[in-house]
Amino acid sequence: MAIIIDHRFLNRLLPTNNRPIKTLIIGTFNPAIPDKTKLNETEGVQFHQIEASEKFKKFNEVRNFYDRPQNRFWKIHDYYHNKEFYEKNELEAKNPSGLKFYKGRGLTRDIVFERQQDYCEKSGVFITDIVTRIRPTSFCDIYDNFPDSAIEKSDCDWNTDGILNSFGLNRPNRIIVNFKVNEKQIPRISKEINRIKKEFGDNVVTAYSTSGAAGYTYLKLIENWGQYIQ
Repeated sequence: MAIIIDHRFLNRLLPTNNRPIKTLIIGTFNPAIPDKTKLNETEGVQFHQIEASEKFKKFNEVRNFYDRPQNRFWKIHDYYHNKEFYEKNELEAKNPSGLKFYKGRGLTRDIVFERQQDYCEKSGVFITDIVTRIRPTSFCDIYDNFPDSAIEKSDCDWNTDGILNSFGLNRPNRIIVNFKVNEKQIPRISKEINRIKKEFGDNVVTAYSTSGAAGYTYLKLIENWGQYIQ
């Protein structure tokens, strides 16, 4: 028996049509529910406890990459996509017509997800991750902010070949890595990103991580990402 966890958006990790892609954004991994048929009795009990927690229930509502409330990704993109709103309002203001989901504003996640998809389609943005499936030795940290260090320790299936094959001919203008590549702390993940850098050269840049855990302010993130997405 084993813990086997697919990517939450496994069927969206590679393009399925020929729409032009100007900007490719690469993250690490977003866990789906594990294959429960493969869990042993102890693992089954452990995941039942995880699944029953309020934190997991909230996390399990997300519809898209970077869609957790703590992540700042969509607000950064909204800042450049809806500049008129931010010219009239403070940076901290919540845009009810924007790309980030906020509760209690008459919105549903489906509505905001459609906006995000429309934005990506029209802006030539495609979002993917470097890992498609993990086989960790335990659930430790996997559903608790899923840090890169927990992914690094797992047995991983990589998305690298898929990225190289999908974008080798129709090369994006820019490839943004949305996490800190650190060959000492995450050597295996870094090795896969370096394969992409070897193929695409200077088109690959590393932006400040938009994860809330990374601790960057919106101002710093907007300044940093603005070099690449305007």
